[in-house]
Amino acid sequence: MSSFGKLLLGAVMGAAAGWLYGVLSAPRPGYETRRILEENLREQWDESSACIQEKMDSVSSRLDDVAETLAHQADVLKTKAVTLAKEFETTGRSTLEHLKN
Repeated sequence: MSSFGKLLLGAVMGAAAGWLYGVLSAPRPGYETRRILEENLREQWDESSACIQEKMDSVSSRLDDVAETLAHQADVLKTKAVTLAKEFETTGRSTLEHLKN
């Protein structure tokens, strides 16, 4: 499991444990506890959504960097291949001329 997956699982498990503890130990009436739970869940949802979006943006940025690097490396390899092909052609022609004479 990736570190992000572990982080997300830990956040969910922590939220569930906190919720359970709160429900079991709350000295408030049910309607008030439900209201507080709803507020807390909304807050946790917003924080989780922000964290997920941040991670997605980071991954997207890294992928863009990798794509740019690969494109550059492909251009370098293409240039080298063309140069080698021209050298091979020149050497081949030279060898043929030498064999003809």
